[in-house]
Amino acid sequence: MNMRDLLTGNTGKLFTGDMGGHFTGSGLIQAPAADTASTRPPRLMPNTRLSFPTLDEVTRTLHINVTMDDEDGGVLKFKMNDVAWDEVSFGQRPGAIPYLIDAYVNQRSPDYDAAMANYGWDPRSLGFPVRVGEVIDIVWQQTNIDARRSYEYHPMHAHGERYWDLGAGAGEYDPVANEQRFANYTPTLRDTTILYSYNGDGHENTSAWRAWRYRVTEENIGAWLMHCHLLHHMIMGMQTAWFFGDATEVLRNLPQPYIAGYLEYGGSAYGNSSYDPFVLSYFD
Repeated sequence: MNMRDLLTGNTGKLFTGDMGGHFTGSGLIQAPAADTASTRPPRLMPNTRLSFPTLDEVTRTLHINVTMDDEDGGVLKFKMNDVAWDEVSFGQRPGAIPYLIDAYVNQRSPDYDAAMANYGWDPRSLGFPVRVGEVIDIVWQQTNIDARRSYEYHPMHAHGERYWDLGAGAGEYDPVANEQRFANYTPTLRDTTILYSYNGDGHENTSAWRAWRYRVTEENIGAWLMHCHLLHHMIMGMQTAWFFGDATEVLRNLPQPYIAGYLEYGGSAYGNSSYDPFVLSYFD
């Protein structure tokens, strides 16, 4: 069968759509009728029912109060539980060492006990430590401590493993009332959600909340940033550094001699003219 036969159905004539007749020679090919698809998308549920931890499994809830305050002679800073974190100011602190480098070289991680006595963060490292086995709720709260300040929208982003998004609302977070929403619904795993502004509505000076849930395991240990994704807000200090697990657990993923190979200048991980790079592979 030649191409013309394929196009004309062996009739020698081409269909011309809605013109109503057959014409010889060139013309429009009439396409077969198509079924009309539904405009309503299917209701899909995330397949995470078995792994989503319920409220009775939560071991700790961290309320992170987001405030804006004057600092350093009138410079506006965002603070999270009264700490402003940005890369420049962190690096200028005496003895400041990046979290994972500190763990690999000095076998040191943020102090858990010190953090428990200081709103969740360690005063030495400014890190929020969480132990393996903990199930934590992180509640971001818009808190206006100065009547001159306004509430803003913040796209809150987490590095590392995704969290279960527990939703958002005005006022203060009520864990019991909010948990009732999940009787027949599993929250979605996300890495970015919005901390909304509710125009000052809410209990006392708390305008709004956004809540996340994490289960910390051997699979998600490490140092992770959680921050507002607006660059100018990040520069203003709206970032938090979290350490899941401790230095001992982190070292299990990168033992010696690999540490020296990666962290020392000219280390074995780079290789040279006399030997191949000595690297730790995760994809054998």
